[in-house]
Amino acid sequence: MAYVHVTPYDEATGVTKEEYDAAIGRAGRIWNIVSVQSQLPEVLRESMRLYREIMFGPSPLSRAQRELLAAVTSSANSTRYCAIAHWHDFRDEVDDQELVDRIMEDWRSADMDEADRALVAFAEKLTWANSAVGPAEIDVLRSHGFEDAAISSAVQVVAYFNYINRVADGLGVDLEDWIARDGREAPIG
Repeated sequence: MAYVHVTPYDEATGVTKEEYDAAIGRAGRIWNIVSVQSQLPEVLRESMRLYREIMFGPSPLSRAQRELLAAVTSSANSTRYCAIAHWHDFRDEVDDQELVDRIMEDWRSADMDEADRALVAFAEKLTWANSAVGPAEIDVLRSHGFEDAAISSAVQVVAYFNYINRVADGLGVDLEDWIARDGREAPIG
């Protein structure tokens, strides 16, 4: 249960109602991460706008790569809600449960593309030791074929999920029942 009051759909007005309706239009439901932000409707609007642009807007990174970065960042932060939700979304993008399970268990030993492995290592470093990220880490990404726009996109995904992980943990976002029933748990931390 969230730590703050969450505005129910039937009580939502103004910007909150607009964002709830937009969420239903996109996903057929209002995700808990959306409704937990209902206390600050304008922040909710901008957070969702930024999320949609970073995760679904034009990018040299594929949707699968962006979901992988979101899941890895959330796992590195021990944010159960976002980790499980985005491992779920990554699985939907790659349609390979065995690959997802191997990466979730230990991405370092998983049989994955070397470019994606470099992205994941970068995401962890930017999450755990952001002040240690410098030109050398960018050069590693470049050596795997990522140009500046792809690197910028990766940084935006990792940065957004470091932000939204703190929103989820700080406000006590519960996992959606339909994902919890899925029976898969993401390793956290």
